[in-house]
Amino acid sequence: MKIIKTKQKLNKGFTLIELLIVIAVIGLISVLALVAVKNAKDKAKTAKLKADFKQIYTAADQAREIGGKVLKDVTGSGCSCCACINRGNLSILPDTHQCIINYKNWLNRLKLSTSLRDPWGSPYLLDENELEGGNCNYDGLFSAGPDKIWGAGDTDGIIYSHVSTMLGIRIPFYYCR
Repeated sequence: MKIIKTKQKLNKGFTLIELLIVIAVIGLISVLALVAVKNAKDKAKTAKLKADFKQIYTAADQAREIGGKVLKDVTGSGCSCCACINRGNLSILPDTHQCIINYKNWLNRLKLSTSLRDPWGSPYLLDENELEGGNCNYDGLFSAGPDKIWGAGDTDGIIYSHVSTMLGIRIPFYYCR
């Protein structure tokens, strides 16, 4: 009888292996949940980026139509983003930096909120090129992307385009159609 009681006492608790298996399963479920949350965040940022690009493009198109001018004449600059090239983390530039001054200037001229930023907190980058030097070049709208750095061979910036899905946005021509 004593042997049977001893075995019954041992079967009442969990073994170390059972506890380790439970911990491993909980860890696996946690990892899967974190991956799903990250993917959802990435999709939300991409959706915001596309919506912002569309809003900026629409405002630029309206400003060009109303003024009868190409974008560089609307914004008063042939390269609003040039002061942002090779400036490091664009999301932390002070309001007094020329990159941010140019950014707020073209947003104001397109009648957009000056608080508009890309999903990573950096200013959007506008390069007005149509009829620059008399040539038919595309205007470009860019995001520095997740690393928040623009230039220096940066290939992870993001470009949205009606024409292609390169790294940036080509704004369709106004005069050079």
